[in-house]
Amino acid sequence: MGHRVFRFRQRWLGRSFRRQRARLPADGLAGFRPALSRAAAAAGLNAIPLASRRGAAFGDVNDDGNIDVLLLNVGEPPSLLLNHGVAGNHRVLFRLIGTKSNRAAIGARVTVRAGKLVQFSEVRGGASYLSQNDLRLHFGLGKESNLNSVEVQWPSGLVEKLQNVAPDNIYTLVEGRGIRDTKPLPAP
Repeated sequence: MGHRVFRFRQRWLGRSFRRQRARLPADGLAGFRPALSRAAAAAGLNAIPLASRRGAAFGDVNDDGNIDVLLLNVGEPPSLLLNHGVAGNHRVLFRLIGTKSNRAAIGARVTVRAGKLVQFSEVRGGASYLSQNDLRLHFGLGKESNLNSVEVQWPSGLVEKLQNVAPDNIYTLVEGRGIRDTKPLPAP
């Protein structure tokens, strides 16, 4: 992400402090590296300009159901990488609001079941240096067109279960009250 020395842009000992995206270690990744390079090129990541970066935040910036990335550049405006996704894949986001638990629902855990797919995620505070990820929980569902169940374990100990939840929406769940708002996402 860059060099540790803050705002150091000049060349020192023949090294530039502006860096491309992080590189993976060479050992043990021989079969993985070509596929990763092709994926990075296809996603346009090779076109990201050199910069000294200190943080990254992940979240759905434009409410299209895809996780975007905001990179914090030292002494320059941040870089926003919009994810345009893959057509045809379903997804769902949950915004949790605590009542007995903390309002931001930090520590709440959501488990979704869709067909044979089971995923879980937790609301976390803090992420990267000077960055905060989206507090909403994002679940990619692939071709699954229905969520069989959604279970929310709140920090207070309350457990809520929802059945047959439709994908491709952003749901607002309030602790002890269930779904309070639904915002549709663009068609997959």
